[in-house]
Amino acid sequence: MTILAVIASLGFVMQTSAAGQLEPTQETGSRIFTQPKAQTDLKVIGPFTKRVANCTYQRMGAKLIDRYLRVSDPVSTNLDGTNIDWNRMEQAMEFCMGYHAEEYNADIRLNRIGMTFSRNRLRALMLEEAYLAGNDTPVSISDADSELTARSYVSSGDDLARAQGLGNYADCIVHRNAEGADTLLRTEPASAAEKSAARALAPVLGECLIDGQRIEFTPASIRALAADGLWSRWAYGSKQKG
Repeated sequence: MTILAVIASLGFVMQTSAAGQLEPTQETGSRIFTQPKAQTDLKVIGPFTKRVANCTYQRMGAKLIDRYLRVSDPVSTNLDGTNIDWNRMEQAMEFCMGYHAEEYNADIRLNRIGMTFSRNRLRALMLEEAYLAGNDTPVSISDADSELTARSYVSSGDDLARAQGLGNYADCIVHRNAEGADTLLRTEPASAAEKSAARALAPVLGECLIDGQRIEFTPASIRALAADGLWSRWAYGSKQKG
């Protein structure tokens, strides 16, 4: 089965479309507002998103985020099973965006920051924060451990096949190079170190692909796969063989 995973920006949208915007709101003498200026610099967006994600994770708490992650998979989230106050999550993110705003623009007085996340993007960010919060070193995997983790899925129908394909792929990457995946998550997003760590995973990225599977690779998409595989290995352990 063909699995198309276009993960380039992982659904990350700031204000409108693919990347982000800073919206100047300073009123002119003629009372006409200036038009939004698109912010597409990944070296700005990446680190800012990372800081907002870490701050949100800290404010929501490890137990609540863990509960959320355990009723989700690479494609879907069981919203009824999370028992999460999404308004609280949104408020936490808004607080964190304001808290780190000065890192995004030199003169925040002239700009309003807006940021929205798809469910999958939010999941990827929380997977990374949860894994890093619980592990100072890479997860330990022995030769006897199964390539797959004991993860579960909440998707159904065609979505289940996609979720399983992506989950198995993430599990394979981490099983074959947990140290490399861990190194990637400890780099600054959109940095030279991130790009180097992502490239270092190239051999296993190729080895783990199955016939008919197509995945678009970017440092951000590889990072999301690494976070998925590492957290699942840590949280669920290896699937029983046989």
